[in-house]
Amino acid sequence: MKRACPTFLAWLFFLVQTAQAAPYRGPFTGLFYGQGRSCWGGLFIGTRTLTWDKQFTPCARTSYTIRERDLHWPFENYDHIVFQLNHVSKACITPIIGLYYYKPLLNAAGQSEDQIRLYYDWQVVGFATEALYRKFPARGFMDGSQTIDHGVYVDCPLPFAEKPFPFGSPSP
Repeated sequence: MKRACPTFLAWLFFLVQTAQAAPYRGPFTGLFYGQGRSCWGGLFIGTRTLTWDKQFTPCARTSYTIRERDLHWPFENYDHIVFQLNHVSKACITPIIGLYYYKPLLNAAGQSEDQIRLYYDWQVVGFATEALYRKFPARGFMDGSQTIDHGVYVDCPLPFAEKPFPFGSPSP
């Protein structure tokens, strides 16, 4: 009986460790669609190119460099990836684009998990300058503890982000 308890605890520890999200190292690709007046359109991320086809200030298809990346599979709160566009089109006012993941807890209003997931899993934020990118309160923005000036930052919720990898789920 005494031997069973340590063995059971060792297996329990192993199962808990393997159930946690692992860092995701593969290519990040996705098709995300925005809604609303200034966000209508989509963010299309390929392995080498990115297009943010938003209503008034679209960023044409261009190559990119990944500036910052902290992703897990499955996704965890505060996961993010930031892209630097290599060739910015004339209409594009956001040469730095961040994609941020945060899934809030169910609220007291009784919204279902599907309703919350529909609107809040991913947010895209466009930065007009390096200074704006550096002072952006990413964690506070994601969890709602800090507000941002929507006249300075271009931010859009991405409702159809349930499948951010268009060709199936990534493998860790």
